[in-house]
Amino acid sequence: RLANTESQLLWAYRASANPSADSDRILDQRVHYIQAHAHAMRGDEQAALQSLRSGDTAIAAPNQPWVRQMWYLRAADVYMLLGKRREALNSARAAFARKLIALQSLAHAGPFSRWAARLAVSRDLEEKLARSTLHDILSRKEHLDQLDRAEALNAKVWLDSKTAAVSDDEREEMWHRLAALPIGITNELTALGMLGF
Repeated sequence: RLANTESQLLWAYRASANPSADSDRILDQRVHYIQAHAHAMRGDEQAALQSLRSGDTAIAAPNQPWVRQMWYLRAADVYMLLGKRREALNSARAAFARKLIALQSLAHAGPFSRWAARLAVSRDLEEKLARSTLHDILSRKEHLDQLDRAEALNAKVWLDSKTAAVSDDEREEMWHRLAALPIGITNELTALGMLGF
């Protein structure tokens, strides 16, 4: 996220060379996501897809809903970075399926907001529900880190740009928040198609 994919890969591969204990398999899955993300940002599709496959098997069938939702959201982002829109939407749909329709952990509020907006535009999620979700997340901004705040606001501005009028104040606040974060965040959101309005 700091736009240094070389270091990102170096540390992720070091971590994967020493897999954690069974109780920390969630960490192993995160390492595979970090690898997939870095490869996708570099345009290395095959390596990114291999890392996603490894992450899929890191936790075969997690019982925790938040773990499943987290993985589906992360995979959706990687697929989108690779230009695989259909696969991205499929993964995002899984992140919102059945009991996962609500955000399972505030730690994933940014990606959840992004995919709520995207699914509303693709008509896979009712727009009213997506807007309610975004409103709820943004109303809890004091509980979000700076990245999730910026991503949630970006999702709202992006959704508004596709379906309604964009608030100039919200757009200005979004750019202000993004400017306070590492440039890698803006680069990623651009690659995800979230800044084209």
